[in-house]
Amino acid sequence: FEAGDEEVQEVQQLVTTGVPAGPPAQWAGLWRVSYAPHIRTLGSLGFTKFDVYYDIAPSAAASPEISSFVRFEGPFWRGWLNSSGTISTLSEDEVQVDFQNFWVDWDSEQPRRSGSDFFSEIAKKFFFLELSRFPVLSLDTSEG
Repeated sequence: FEAGDEEVQEVQQLVTTGVPAGPPAQWAGLWRVSYAPHIRTLGSLGFTKFDVYYDIAPSAAASPEISSFVRFEGPFWRGWLNSSGTISTLSEDEVQVDFQNFWVDWDSEQPRRSGSDFFSEIAKKFFFLELSRFPVLSLDTSEG
């Protein structure tokens, strides 16, 4: 999925008029990232398309569990880049994602729910908690 001009305008409107996302208990579900210009730029540099999904587990805890599944397809490679960890609420409209586990599923149609491989230790060295703060400006629980 690649966001077009209409989707970009909708996201920009949400950013300026968005409402707080609500409590973490309402975040559960599988979410598809529809607008991530930095991911699109990164993909174009490597002639690779990315499709990003977040699976947030239902939780009454203050830090829900999250899994990230990133489908990648390039000229000579395809598969999934995966990670899992927790989400912490920093304020009403900002969260921090702390990924602790990383794994890759090469040439696979579906990602594994969990795993560990050679890339785990390498990926951990490139994950910076300071760069994992994200605005959460709007959440429509009726529409998803």
